[in-house]
Amino acid sequence: MPPTSDPKNPFVVGILATGKALANRAAEVERLVAALTDVDRRLIYYGDRRMGKSSALEEAAIRARKKGAKVAVADLATATGMDDAAKRVLEAVYHEVGRSWRESIERIAGAVKARISWTPPSAHGMGEFSLAIERGGATSPTFFPETLKALNAELERRRLRIGLAIDEFQRLFLWGGEDAQWALKSAIERHRQVAYVLTGSSKSVIAQFVASKKHGMWKAADALEFGPIAPEEMVHWIRKRSGETGVAMDVECAEGIVGEQAALFTQLWTGLPRPQQRVLAVLAGLPDVQITAEETLSRFDLGAKSTVSTALESLMGEETLQRE
Repeated sequence: MPPTSDPKNPFVVGILATGKALANRAAEVERLVAALTDVDRRLIYYGDRRMGKSSALEEAAIRARKKGAKVAVADLATATGMDDAAKRVLEAVYHEVGRSWRESIERIAGAVKARISWTPPSAHGMGEFSLAIERGGATSPTFFPETLKALNAELERRRLRIGLAIDEFQRLFLWGGEDAQWALKSAIERHRQVAYVLTGSSKSVIAQFVASKKHGMWKAADALEFGPIAPEEMVHWIRKRSGETGVAMDVECAEGIVGEQAALFTQLWTGLPRPQQRVLAVLAGLPDVQITAEETLSRFDLGAKSTVSTALESLMGEETLQRE
């Protein structure tokens, strides 16, 4: 293909990738579209950071809207607490549905004993609002699920349905603990006006939520783990994308792009304490070894069992290492 007069860089970093820019996530996007458009489904969608989860979710929201669905995406990554998380959900719904929902937002706030303060809309905007809790003391662990319950009731009153994606939902449990889990499970199981997709990047933490009977989110929703793209598929996508802009790229060059993140892994490795490096080195070569067994400790000179256990806890806490 001859080069275009004004070729564009097809690999822009730092923005959500949709359409052709989204690399080989057809199955995941299809699953997300189905979840966002079916109020009888519940989906927990999780994986490591920088894998393209947000891009796949954005693409799914675009496709769901083209089907006529309403889709709101609330990001809790920087939320400061239950009340802020609730506000972000209501903001996402408000901006998706439109100005006609101002009265509905006020009714929802009243139902959870919160106070709404509006700012005037700009010439092209819809205005914003703040949410203040009228209860004394700390926000209840069930405040967020109660907000979802009031939202569902208002949607039912208006005979509307909406797909709601709550990104980094696991932060709710940092604030509300186990009570928040059970309250959220109870809420999403009963609502029939909201199609819920709960997404998060704390892979090991969320995996525990969905896999253990001890946690409230066990069997509360289907689970979709968002894993890495196979290197050969990534190479094919890179070559295809570069060719569409008129810039030919051979396999060796594409493989170099795929492997260029090695420097980041080297930096991660060199920043680890020696006990953690030793544990990773053993597990990389022998993933099925009993790492704390006396034979293993002695064979690989790993030190005391307590030292290895501490190293394992630190590696799993940082999600450098994951239990399967």
